[in-house]
Amino acid sequence: MNPEIKERLDRYIQQKGMRRTGQRDIIVEAAFSNDDHFTAEELFAKARRLDPKTSRATLYRTIALLVECKLLKEIDLGRDERVYDPNFLDSPDHNHLICVDCGKVLEFEDDNTAALIDAKNIDTRAAIAAERGESSTFWKTESNALMRRTELLQGVHQDKLQKVFDERVRLSPGAERLLQQAKKHGLKTMVISGGFTFFTDRIKTKLNLDFAAANVLDIENGELTGKVVG
Repeated sequence: MNPEIKERLDRYIQQKGMRRTGQRDIIVEAAFSNDDHFTAEELFAKARRLDPKTSRATLYRTIALLVECKLLKEIDLGRDERVYDPNFLDSPDHNHLICVDCGKVLEFEDDNTAALIDAKNIDTRAAIAAERGESSTFWKTESNALMRRTELLQGVHQDKLQKVFDERVRLSPGAERLLQQAKKHGLKTMVISGGFTFFTDRIKTKLNLDFAAANVLDIENGELTGKVVG
């Protein structure tokens, strides 16, 4: 447990004119033994394993105290269900995804994490145009359908795509932590893109995702034919 947690709690207790108790210390130790979210009942079970004499009343008073001094974050799941997050001292700015079916709570650190890849860093067609010494304005403003845009890639060697992937594909802040949490909770992960499988397949491998879906470029003898085959 982070020593700062105990220090902050001790200061708060002193300010409130309260005293430390053995049962409260046990409950605090159980609450901050790791950064997993928990319900009151789950915390009660953990505390009772440390001290079978831990009382439910002391547990609820301690939870309220920890929330009040901002060491715990209470998350309302609705349907009179609440979980508590002990990870706000080390990561005060993170957010949560909540499964409405099972109640699992996942942490992530950036509002844009849902966009797994930072789109600002990659425009495939514009990047390839730059590699070919062509004007990127045309590629960025072309508004025809996917098939028409893909035709513009005819003759491009697949090594150019690899270079775009290596140099321009960047994860959004917090994405890796979100995926780690998803895996930890047994959730399946997937990347879906309106781009091409050349990129999503590599992202899937890089991040150990379960699935990937995107448009399939037709490649013959290492060069793009300008067609989509799936």
